[in-house]
Amino acid sequence: MDIEVSVNYTSNIITTASRRFFVRFIGLRGGVGLALLWACVAFLYLLGDRSWYVTSCGTIAVLATVILPSLYFSYKKSSIDNFRRFLQMSCFPISR
Repeated sequence: MDIEVSVNYTSNIITTASRRFFVRFIGLRGGVGLALLWACVAFLYLLGDRSWYVTSCGTIAVLATVILPSLYFSYKKSSIDNFRRFLQMSCFPISR
């Protein structure tokens, strides 16, 4: 018994796949770790501690908060660009 499956790739499928990859890449540990880092920095700052390690932890928290979304958007853009390039090479119409 032969079964034939036809898959129509769209930008939404590529976006969903890149989002799921990113969530799997960062995972629950990454999100919890970043939240705990922010909580520790806020707690120490509110206690009045302004030492070098609070500043360095705050810098790491800010950088991680900025870098993680930029990684997601760059991966998503790269995936969609590769998808569109494939469609142009295959002579298929591009659906947007």
